[in-house]
Amino acid sequence: MKVFELPKRTFKFFVAIHPLFVSLIQLRVLYILIILLGNKQKNMHVIIYLASSANGMISNQRNVPDWLSPEYGQGFMAICQQTKAVIMGKTTYNILAPGYLPLKDEGALVVLTHDTKLPPAQPNVLFTDQSPQAIIAMLESKGYKEAVIIGGTQTVSEFFKAGLVNEIRLVIEPALFDGSLPLLKDVNRDFKLSLSGVKQLNANTVELDYFVN
Repeated sequence: MKVFELPKRTFKFFVAIHPLFVSLIQLRVLYILIILLGNKQKNMHVIIYLASSANGMISNQRNVPDWLSPEYGQGFMAICQQTKAVIMGKTTYNILAPGYLPLKDEGALVVLTHDTKLPPAQPNVLFTDQSPQAIIAMLESKGYKEAVIIGGTQTVSEFFKAGLVNEIRLVIEPALFDGSLPLLKDVNRDFKLSLSGVKQLNANTVELDYFVN
């Protein structure tokens, strides 16, 4: 049986350029690893957790959360404890502080406000007027993998406009009211959602879970 042999010129050429091929392959692998690691660092999972009336409002005109169910409150505390990074607007903070903030001695409570020199209710409260991108980068630098946004309309809208929201968990309460705050405002674009779960929390309250496409 005749054994196939490379022509001598071809063999010498291959031997000469072999290190170049190896270097190119190594560079390609390094480039792919850098891209993958870079994407991993930017992939903080951002969740919206809110209650809504049956007609899509997240707050009534009185700005009093007396329409919320205990089950919503339980889920609210659970997800804040899960992520350890909680983002909210100043109005939401005013409703919760000081006695009802969901994190006490650990984690980060980030409050969006232009009045960043306010005295915080507790040490882990951070008042900031930075962009959503800068807030996420700051939380990532501190080692957080997830963050939950708990209100309100302006804060939720800003993070949607920045394209940073991965998931929505919307608790639909059996209430109707008008002239109040919607989930989104002045966003000027549409978002497609994929339903990931439906939970009946009590006889009249359901939770709808969506991924943002």
